[in-house]
Amino acid sequence: DNISNFKTCFIFPKDYILVAFRFEFIPKWDDYRWVYSNAFFHIEEYKKPTFKVDIESEKSDVIVWDKVSFKITPKYYFGWKMINTTGQYSVLKQNYFFDSKTYSDYQFGIWYEYFDCIYWGYCNYNDNLSSNWDYKINENWEYTLDYSFSWETDTWEKIYTFNFDVTDPDTKKVVSKSVSKVLHNTDWYVWLKTSYYNGLKDWINAQIITLNYDAS
Repeated sequence: DNISNFKTCFIFPKDYILVAFRFEFIPKWDDYRWVYSNAFFHIEEYKKPTFKVDIESEKSDVIVWDKVSFKITPKYYFGWKMINTTGQYSVLKQNYFFDSKTYSDYQFGIWYEYFDCIYWGYCNYNDNLSSNWDYKINENWEYTLDYSFSWETDTWEKIYTFNFDVTDPDTKKVVSKSVSKVLHNTDWYVWLKTSYYNGLKDWINAQIITLNYDAS
């Protein structure tokens, strides 16, 4: 019988050590091919936070040279806003592999890493984490970051993940909140669909499609 997925579960003892886990899944296709995937999770000590961090920002898709504003507002759970505190933020850049599910028979990438990700499930995101920058919550109980997206000369599209940490001035506990944006190097995607194999004398019929990303 052919099955497309499976699931399992397990329970850790209450006194289990704090540790990081990685699961590896390698289904074998035949004697020469297999598909590799993995996932991580951590067992950490949990302490109930006394406050949360809200982030207001604009559109989720941006184009090069766009500027996006992020407004960070920490709030105590009993309703009062937090003042006189500081935080840090970092930016994680990752490769983005555009694919249109509506046009799954078209190809929107030519480099080998695109094919590995879309068709084999092995995605080289090439993580690039920036250093942490300090910031301070102002007298209006918030911090605003205006971020400009620059041209990426060495890669294609990118996923930008902004992580904001806020430190409780009383308990010194840190609470984090993240938000992601997709950076497009163009506002249109154009690609072709042709047959994979052709005879020497055959004409090649090609279809072209253009897709405009939705920045709303």
